[in-house]
Amino acid sequence: MRADRRYPQQSDLRCVVLLSGWLCMASAVAADATAAVHPLARPPESLLLDIALVGERMVAVGEYGRIVFSDDDGMNWSEAPSPTRQMLTTVFFTSARQGWAAGHDGLILQTRDGGDSWQLQRDGLAGQDPRQPAPAPLLDIWFRDPLEGWAVGAFGTLLHTRDGGQRWLDRSPLIDNAEGYHYYGIVGDASGRILVVGEAGGLYRSLDGGEHWQTLDSPYAGSWFGVVHATGSSRVAAFGLQGHVVYSSDFGASWHSARSGQQGSLAGGTVGRDDAIVLVGSMGTVLRSGALAAGFDAIAAPQRRNLSAVCRNARGELWAAGQDGVTRLAPPDAAPGPAP
Repeated sequence: MRADRRYPQQSDLRCVVLLSGWLCMASAVAADATAAVHPLARPPESLLLDIALVGERMVAVGEYGRIVFSDDDGMNWSEAPSPTRQMLTTVFFTSARQGWAAGHDGLILQTRDGGDSWQLQRDGLAGQDPRQPAPAPLLDIWFRDPLEGWAVGAFGTLLHTRDGGQRWLDRSPLIDNAEGYHYYGIVGDASGRILVVGEAGGLYRSLDGGEHWQTLDSPYAGSWFGVVHATGSSRVAAFGLQGHVVYSSDFGASWHSARSGQQGSLAGGTVGRDDAIVLVGSMGTVLRSGALAAGFDAIAAPQRRNLSAVCRNARGELWAAGQDGVTRLAPPDAAPGPAP
């Protein structure tokens, strides 16, 4: 039986994010361009959906257009002025200065100063016919270099830019996705290889910089909520519904199932310098594997709250974004512990 295409078929954190945007239908609003960075007394406890390390700074984004950052390994946090009140779902940097964030209503923001200030680069509502449905939420963004990038999202949305985001073109028809399944994650490399993962086992690959795409055979029919790539290699791993994880050593040409030991959904991941993978998900799940990703061990988490993304700070400590904002998970040498 085919799922109702109005809504995602899964009931995990990422789907809650999608539903919240479609039910609220709040419009983006402009922020005061002269607003200053606001120091916070403690890390924010609002919903944050993605976190990234850029230089020695951690940047996280989430509900109501919130953008926060820390320059001291998470000890103190500040909030940057945001040009939107819409949900932001993803953040990506190509350098210590240049980065992008994306979210609901097809919004894309850009920063040129490392996250101190942000500008609205793409407004999916601009010129929108009010009789038509709101633009699809964007769920992940990736840039090959400072000029060329891709954004993916709900209902098979695939956007592409070659000028740093000054123009975003709809490239959705390039992928064979007649059902309009959602895309949840995208990774790639400088050689032109790109991998997109999504709903209903969707795995899609391009080997020529996005000019042509092929649909890969998926070892699992459920949704993949994210994908990670070991920089400088062909190793990738996809993860998602009910704790399923698969990995590939040839950038998706072949896949192998990994042992996660979990039933809860996995929503975010990161790859360390040693190619070890850390994944996070529902109910405070935190998993770590070796470079081959064949099996994962659980790291004890401080709480059983939903986690959506994870990164390492400049000291190698694990920090996650999720239901309660940003959370320090474990020092760099933390040993695996009992399942949370």
